Amino acid sequence: MSSTTYCRLPDFVSTDMDGETVLMSIEHGSYFGVGGVAALIWDKLEQPRTEDELVSLVRAEFEVSEQDCRKDVQAFLADLVKNRLVAD
Repeated sequence: MSSTTYCRLPDFVSTDMDGETVLMSIEHGSYFGVGGVAALIWDKLEQPRTEDELVSLVRAEFEVSEQDCRKDVQAFLADLVKNRLVAD
């Protein structure tokens, strides 16, 4: 179980473009596109959430084992932190 809380950083804006969520950093001038489960996670990070909460939310929407879901959520969160899209 993970009690780390993740939240979006304020210098990113997001919009939906043809079914993909596009994230843009105003400060850095960079952008990222995410779809599917990643877009759902980004949407749910509108409010601070723990990894456990995100795993539960994803599993409520998609038929996936807890182990596979957790692995994918952890990898996506690590990528978001690395690219300074969220803070932990």
